[in-house]
Amino acid sequence: MLKPLCSGDADNLFGDPLLNVNPENIGKEDNNNSKKRKETRYPDILEVFEYWKAVCRHPDAQLDKTRSNAIARQLIDYNRTVDELKRAIDGASTDPFLQGQNSSGKRYDDIGLILRDAAHVERYVEASKRHKRETDTLMSGLDGAEAYADIYEDILRQEQE
Repeated sequence: MLKPLCSGDADNLFGDPLLNVNPENIGKEDNNNSKKRKETRYPDILEVFEYWKAVCRHPDAQLDKTRSNAIARQLIDYNRTVDELKRAIDGASTDPFLQGQNSSGKRYDDIGLILRDAAHVERYVEASKRHKRETDTLMSGLDGAEAYADIYEDILRQEQE
């Protein structure tokens, strides 16, 4: 079980501090302000990670430094919201290729791959929106079909009387 971060615990839990917002500092050690930002975002990091575990069906996955940094980079460096990251996860979860329907049969839905960079996050958020529109359209069609089925049953009943 992961414990909540306290001041100074970020390095002990994840090894290296978070990446700075400045692109020139990517991969370099942060300063204390970045550590504090990571600590204050830890509940968000954990929420996104737990959501990914549930949606992509990885119940035994562990939150390690790489995964934590991938989530934190999107939250902090790209100023994304938790909801945006959840939508990206939703979008990736609807992609047959990422879910293993490919020539190797391997799933490519690790949180680090989904949140790899801005382009991937944006692609999966769009996929999520597209999937929602398709689902809404399908459901509205089903509602209409059910209404027609009810009308048809009424007509059949009237004919039998």
